[in-house]
Amino acid sequence: MRLSLVCLFKKTVNGHIFRGKNRLVKPVSRIAMERLKIEFDLMEKNMLYLRHPYLTIDEESGHTKDLGKKEANITKWKNHNMELRRKPNVTIEERLACLKTTEAWD
Repeated sequence: MRLSLVCLFKKTVNGHIFRGKNRLVKPVSRIAMERLKIEFDLMEKNMLYLRHPYLTIDEESGHTKDLGKKEANITKWKNHNMELRRKPNVTIEERLACLKTTEAWD
């Protein structure tokens, strides 16, 4: 009974609470404004770092050329592909081993 009385006398908006003509709008507080200002300052700091990077474009693209990793990976993959394409050495004896039926078992 108590719960039904609370629901009966509670004043709310019609429909969805946060959308539409009769929506519930939260008042803007000082804390929310300060939090928004901090977020904007942080975003501005991030944009400053993005506009003025630590390395230039030439330094960024060429800093791994001296290590030679790209050439090493290319040679490694070429060797790996050659090993996959190559057939193993098979002798005639191994090919005709299935025909040895007359030999007795030990």
